[in-house]
Amino acid sequence: MNFPNVESLEEAESLARASCLVDDEDRRQHRKFWECLRSRTLLPFLSPPRVLRSQSEFQTWFLDWLGGVDDKELVVGMMAMYQLWLARNEAREVPMIEDPEELAKRTVRLVEEWQAVQATSSVSKQQTVEHWLPPAAGWYKCNADGAFSQGDGHGGGGVVIRDHQGAFLAGESLFFPLVSDPERAELLACHRAVQLAREKGVQKIQLETDCQGAVSKLRSTEMDRSVHGPLVEDIKKLLEEFEEASVNHVRRTGNMVAHKLAKLGCLNNVNSAWNVVPPGFLVTMLDSDAGD
Repeated sequence: MNFPNVESLEEAESLARASCLVDDEDRRQHRKFWECLRSRTLLPFLSPPRVLRSQSEFQTWFLDWLGGVDDKELVVGMMAMYQLWLARNEAREVPMIEDPEELAKRTVRLVEEWQAVQATSSVSKQQTVEHWLPPAAGWYKCNADGAFSQGDGHGGGGVVIRDHQGAFLAGESLFFPLVSDPERAELLACHRAVQLAREKGVQKIQLETDCQGAVSKLRSTEMDRSVHGPLVEDIKKLLEEFEEASVNHVRRTGNMVAHKLAKLGCLNNVNSAWNVVPPGFLVTMLDSDAGD
């Protein structure tokens, strides 16, 4: 990321002092932050539209920006915005906001420090990746995952059942037309996973999901009195019908097959089911899990 040189900053410094003070309450927020000389100096690649009618419109634009920039711009942009925010807060107590050259230098220094820390910790992060693990002989593992579309108010679920050798028994991609929040989508997926296991004659089940909240609720011996309580209690009752049952948490990397099916159901708005023979798009992932 190339910042303007010192000469160009000094040349415009007198204008910056007049246009970048935070006590000018008459200026619109867009003008006061995004069109300020320091913002345009530090963030030439980040400028929202002039007309943003609501916080949700800004959120939509910002998320689109996050998805379109490269890693270097993302890191520098986020750090620079944070430093600008700090400088404006401090300017409420002092007569002038911090010099833009110092803001730029500190941003670059902090980014370099952060990148150095990330480089030294990359090895340990790779070692924490969790993979799908088969259950003990005689048991079946039922992986479940939920997906949620806040804008559409619906969700999806993914369910896959495998034995101790990783062999595929059954799987479903589900569409939930009315879902209030992500946790409900997760619980609906767990509910269907347990139902499907019963339909397939499974006697010993390990229900596994990457939603820690759902796991905590299903493990609790107390009656769940939350908004999802009836659904939670129904799943608990179904689990009692098995010869043996357990509920476990797994990281997303160990739940990728169910995750893919959940996203598919949420996106396509349809229910799909497979018995014994998995769909072609899952074969590689299933083989990889069995190989691990």
